[in-house]
Amino acid sequence: MNAKQWDDKKLIETLTEIVESMQKGWDENDIEKFSKDFSDEMRAEITFENFKEQRDRLYPVLGNHVSLSCLALHKNPTELVLMLTMVCEKRDAPVLLVYNFRENEESFTIVGASIHA
Repeated sequence: MNAKQWDDKKLIETLTEIVESMQKGWDENDIEKFSKDFSDEMRAEITFENFKEQRDRLYPVLGNHVSLSCLALHKNPTELVLMLTMVCEKRDAPVLLVYNFRENEESFTIVGASIHA
């Protein structure tokens, strides 16, 4: 895979699909689906207990995600950073999501993720 040759539109579509899958895992309380595209380091960091703790704190406030909208794609020498807004069913104002991706032979892995609610 050589994402450096991809145009931004294709990169944004591909990375947003990965984020969408992750968010569906969050909505469904399914850590396997949630962490499917994580790097090994992310999987080690986000344990079931950590996932449950975060979900117990945030899900009652946000509920399921409704939609995602890309704000920006930033390319640096080692990672792609995708910034999105996410509309949630229980909150009027959208939240900000920031995802860091690395390219591998087959696809992309999530190496960092943050939510600013």
